[in-house]
Amino acid sequence: MSALLTAFAATVSAVLAIFAIYFSWRANTRSLHFEWLRETLEWSHECVDTLAELAHLCSTEGLEAAFYPQRKYELMSRLSSLIDRGRIFFVNEQNTSHGAEKEPAYQGFAPVIIEILKASYSYAEMIDFSDKEKCKELNEKLIKARRMFVSVLQQQNPEFVHEAREYARVAPLPNDEDNEPDDSKEKSPGD
Repeated sequence: MSALLTAFAATVSAVLAIFAIYFSWRANTRSLHFEWLRETLEWSHECVDTLAELAHLCSTEGLEAAFYPQRKYELMSRLSSLIDRGRIFFVNEQNTSHGAEKEPAYQGFAPVIIEILKASYSYAEMIDFSDKEKCKELNEKLIKARRMFVSVLQQQNPEFVHEAREYARVAPLPNDEDNEPDDSKEKSPGD
């Protein structure tokens, strides 16, 4: 009888250990997914900020002339980095021989979200502060590029927007206690 109880206890312990391992693995996988999502969101926010700054650089008047070229260089440098960082999240389509001579991350065709950033970089290169008309035209192109970037980001993976909203519910912004949902308020039918 004692041996039977020992065997039963060992079996129950083994089953519980298997469940614990499974749920630990599942929680870790979910945590990694949310970490990837957080990093992608941070990257996309930085892209939007950089595109906005570039567009406003074209429309700002009254600043010292020496400020413009330096700021343009800083923003172009940041945008170049963001393009390469974006390739980590959005990989090239490599089912073609296009760019076969390049490094693996640069072979094939870049996804449209990266192409928008590359076009924005080209627009930034064309900024000539002495030509107000060209600056105005580039300002409009950069604003359009930023809007296209946001739209494509949402459409690139429709689940991304849903997951981002879910992530925002699970992990409120730091130092933002007012951001937590208030379940005491009644919701209207449209909420």
